[in-house]
Amino acid sequence: MPNPYRIAPPVGGTKAFVGRRDILDKVNEVVRSEHENALVLYGQRRMGKTSILQHVEAEFKKEGSNCYTIFFDLQRKETWSLKEFLQDLAKRVKEVLSEEIPPEVTDQPETQFSQWLAKLLNKLPGEKSLVFLLDEFDDSNPQTADEGATTFYSYLYQLLGMNRKRLNFIVAISRKVEDMSLNSLAFFRGIPFQQVVSLLSLAESTKLIRLSEEEPLTLRWPEPALNKVYQLANGHPLFTQSICFSVWEHLDKVRQNIATQGQGSPATVVAKHVEEVIPKVFEANKVSLQWLWNKLSQFERVVASALASVEKTQTLSELEALLTKEKAGLSVRKLEDALTLLKELDFIEGSSPEGYRFRVEIIRLWVNKTQSFSDLVHSLNPATSSLYEAGLKLFENGEQEDAIKTLEMAVKYAPNHIKANLLLAEILQDRKQWEVARNVLENLHKSRPVAARDPLVSLLWAWVTNENNPPKPRHWWTKMWWWVAPCRQNSLKKQKDLCDRIKELNDNHQEATQKLKEIDAICPRWRVFVENFYQTHLKPLYKQESFWQPLALIMVMVVTFYWFKDYNPTTPTILFEVEKDTTSPTTTYLAKGVVSDKPYILESVEISLPEKPAVTQVTFKYDIYNKEVAISKRPAGTYEVSKGDLQQALGKNDLKFQFPPANGNFLFSFQFEKDLEKGQTVFNECKALSASKENIDCGKPKGKGYLSYFRGIPWYAIATVLYFIAFGVIRVFFIFKKSSSPDTTTKRRPGPF
Repeated sequence: MPNPYRIAPPVGGTKAFVGRRDILDKVNEVVRSEHENALVLYGQRRMGKTSILQHVEAEFKKEGSNCYTIFFDLQRKETWSLKEFLQDLAKRVKEVLSEEIPPEVTDQPETQFSQWLAKLLNKLPGEKSLVFLLDEFDDSNPQTADEGATTFYSYLYQLLGMNRKRLNFIVAISRKVEDMSLNSLAFFRGIPFQQVVSLLSLAESTKLIRLSEEEPLTLRWPEPALNKVYQLANGHPLFTQSICFSVWEHLDKVRQNIATQGQGSPATVVAKHVEEVIPKVFEANKVSLQWLWNKLSQFERVVASALASVEKTQTLSELEALLTKEKAGLSVRKLEDALTLLKELDFIEGSSPEGYRFRVEIIRLWVNKTQSFSDLVHSLNPATSSLYEAGLKLFENGEQEDAIKTLEMAVKYAPNHIKANLLLAEILQDRKQWEVARNVLENLHKSRPVAARDPLVSLLWAWVTNENNPPKPRHWWTKMWWWVAPCRQNSLKKQKDLCDRIKELNDNHQEATQKLKEIDAICPRWRVFVENFYQTHLKPLYKQESFWQPLALIMVMVVTFYWFKDYNPTTPTILFEVEKDTTSPTTTYLAKGVVSDKPYILESVEISLPEKPAVTQVTFKYDIYNKEVAISKRPAGTYEVSKGDLQQALGKNDLKFQFPPANGNFLFSFQFEKDLEKGQTVFNECKALSASKENIDCGKPKGKGYLSYFRGIPWYAIATVLYFIAFGVIRVFFIFKKSSSPDTTTKRRPGPF
């Protein structure tokens, strides 16, 4: 099924020709007029002027028309002589009016052709007339135009008055009459009727876009997709046709599948389909777009590219600020002149107070993509261009060090110079100076994202491939670190960061996607989350005093509770402290009862000693009594001292066996054959029995040390004192840190040295 849209050939006389009713009415008015017999159609190239002439030709060929039309293409005929013009024109007349024979053009072509044409017009039947449809003669270089073109236009001016009733001229040109060269100005100024050929209206564009909805129905265009086309083309006939043509081809497979099934509705276009074909539209119309661009002067290109670099409408002051920032060196007068010329060429629309913008959005997109604003600005500055050219030459000669220095100077003077930045990054990449090269392209990407994106992606991926995977850990502590935080390994983390940046720039980068999957296999996402949470939320707290103060309080409370709780028992407990008796000639250890949860009236205390080394003697000293009571080993292998034993040994029948004692000791003395082994305790187990038959645990003894000084003091009291000490230390540390760090808010006074 053929594509209903057309790009290359003009569409006059086909159903793809829509609108232009006002122009066709003007043509009919001129042809019917007895006083005026010429009309000039002017407008931007590819705006549809040739299609209009072809459509006029097709309409006048219909039965009942009183006009014979002669379509004559004047393009690329600047160098023809008048004789060649008239011979070719006569042949075209013969093709339409076959009964006439073209004259033999001699050395007097004007006279002979005029006589022949006058006779021909007089022989036309009834109200018939002859209409010359002259397609544009683009006199692009009027200063050097051939004399034949000048003579031809002068001769046409004479023909205007030959027979106004039977001879008519419809002429299409690509510029306004006042902008034509002196060679042709006389002819065009003799034509009072002038009609601009511009953009299609929304209604006309809608009819053109929906050609595929006519029989046979091939594509549906809902309002969002239709509006997207109009937003891009703004009624430009060429780009409207080109977008629709590309979308139709883009969805051709879908349409064919539906047709093959023999059921269902045709494919429906969505706005995304329209956006996807924009590169194809650029490619299909690159010649026409470049031709339009080449018609602009250097200053006009700079201003146009400045407008194209920003999506929104820009006022005169905003444009001036942008050009000043880029050091374009354009005065306000030059800027205003360039804007006026761009408006006259139908590139832009708007005014100074309201702002300016491109008339056709897709042209703006093409300019923004292909015409570097930075390079155009810098082309106005020969110094920057000279530095770039010098750097390029040094690079080609293999002098990379000098090339880098030269290009850095160019970038310093013109930070957004695309070619200089790209070449500098390329050289740095060759030298594997990855970080520096990336900084160059990242800075360029901020102002020129389109130009910098692909080179930046290429650089980052080359960097990824240059990074080697980290070696597997060998030691237990490195293995633990690898398991806890594998993504913190330098090389792997760098690769992940680079791939993440690549995906930000180009979400469809397949190699980066695959690499991230490989990294995810080593570094699960939950670990990434934990590490990111640490880096984002916890690590910054380290630098804040408000973080360390409550942390110090928590740590002090935990430490004091853990270390000092045994020195302040809360359960039935008698705590013993052990130390070696250094004054005794034998190996003697002393175990002294020091604290309990509450006072107790005891019945007995039973102690289990280690089997090795052998115990030679065990004694017990109680209260104010200096006599040491010898304790014998019981059949169960334990040593026990009871209230009865003390009363008998000390001769005090009324003695109270209590802990803590009223005024003296509660001291066991153990004599061994040799020293205890390192880590070995004096007694394995100790149990006390109160007079009320309550079991009291003595536990394992504590070694006597500096913590002994804190026994009897509640742990929370110790924690309070330690917290105030820690608070003062932290406060002093941050005061010192703040005073020693450089003050970035104030500048140092210049001194004599």
